[in-house]
Amino acid sequence: MKTDIHIHLVGGPEDGCYVSPQMLRRPWLKLVSFWSGLGVRHGGEYVSRLVNYIRESPIDVAVVLACDAIYDERGDIDSKTPLYVPNDYVLRVCHQHEELLPGVSIHPNRKDAMPEIDRCVEAGAVLVKWIPNAQGIDPADQRYRAYYRRLRGHGLPLLSHAGSEFTLPARIPTLGDPARLRLALEEGVTVIAAHCGVSYGGLSNRHLKTWLRLIPEYPNLYGDLAALSFGLGGRQIKRLLKSGLAETRLVNGSDFPVPPVRAITDLIRHSNPLTRDHEIKKKLGVPDSVFCRGYRLVRRH
Repeated sequence: MKTDIHIHLVGGPEDGCYVSPQMLRRPWLKLVSFWSGLGVRHGGEYVSRLVNYIRESPIDVAVVLACDAIYDERGDIDSKTPLYVPNDYVLRVCHQHEELLPGVSIHPNRKDAMPEIDRCVEAGAVLVKWIPNAQGIDPADQRYRAYYRRLRGHGLPLLSHAGSEFTLPARIPTLGDPARLRLALEEGVTVIAAHCGVSYGGLSNRHLKTWLRLIPEYPNLYGDLAALSFGLGGRQIKRLLKSGLAETRLVNGSDFPVPPVRAITDLIRHSNPLTRDHEIKKKLGVPDSVFCRGYRLVRRH
């Protein structure tokens, strides 16, 4: 099944979601809201439109993502959390739509991190999503070994943002380095480095080079193509496809609602963004195996 493993879910206060006033003022968020025609608080309309996009696109199923709060080392929620999309909201939406699979977000500093992993797995979660540099998570922290072993025991992949972060405030930019994922990989977790470490719409490939150095060492390391149909990301897709090994580790992701923009006309045309993302990648030479690989990784037996 053709799968998009990287789609963001948004919702309003009635869904348990939270967006800080500072986030609402960020230019990138304003651009995405303008392009999509949806505010970040229109949960019902957002979900309805997303499901219609999937049904009318070449994509069969999509993983929609929660975003956990920031937790300090004591396990308390940080009051400066910019964005929160709860697991219960994601699980509920996915239970209502067969096209959607739940990607939960569980900060490893949470006091209830382990039982929350178990609970979400029981409810159907197919992966865990982190944004280390925005959520203040150091994937190399030795205290997370037990967390990683719990993920491995459940066969639950970790989708971890790799590279620079600009949509959310980056608390510790260096935590986006894919090399910090070694501990999870050594513990046997299937790790998907979001964006393969590519940053800023393809402008920076510093972390991509790190990801490329890691994949021969770790057969359980993958990378997704989320947001690489934006800006200059197509260059990096072509580069990845030239490497036989890299191509076998790629999975499809769009990063919706990030717009798939390869020309200025894409900003004003009202095409299905998931179809447009698929078209761009196919023209760049992305094979069907990349679109189908994500389903194999998230399908638990």
